[in-house]
Amino acid sequence: MAWLTLGMLMVSGAAAYGWWCHVRVIGLRQDLFDIRDDMWDEARQLDCFDDPAYRNTREHLNRIAIHAGSFTLPVLAFVMANRPPGGYVPLPRSEREDVQQVLDRALHRSSARLASYIVNESITGWIFNVVSVITLVDRYTRRLADLCSTSWMESSYSALDVPATPA
Repeated sequence: MAWLTLGMLMVSGAAAYGWWCHVRVIGLRQDLFDIRDDMWDEARQLDCFDDPAYRNTREHLNRIAIHAGSFTLPVLAFVMANRPPGGYVPLPRSEREDVQQVLDRALHRSSARLASYIVNESITGWIFNVVSVITLVDRYTRRLADLCSTSWMESSYSALDVPATPA
């Protein structure tokens, strides 16, 4: 009976995660479309639809939304490890400062959302978070232990009137 329960929990967990994978991609795409639409609204107010930087940024956001299901931590690591020697070609900048601020804001919001998607909404991201927390806790614990032991050793030597170095 216990094995049956465990098996059912595993199958249910796998089905829920499969469903979650589809839902999180839909959520990412919707958020990217919202960011793109906000950028469009601001571009309409600034009358900059013909600006090449605006068009390239809009196309860039569309491409990210199209490939949203492919973004994972291993894919990101692979892309970063295999980038061209000169780096990636940056998106063109607008000659108008007000337009560039709109584009920068949209790119910042989309990159923050994509980072959250990669790190907080996938199994590889969750594993990365757990390992990061364990590493940070280990570092903090070692640093605290070193500080406390050093402080304790110095205070206990002075409390006992024992010289810190043997004579």
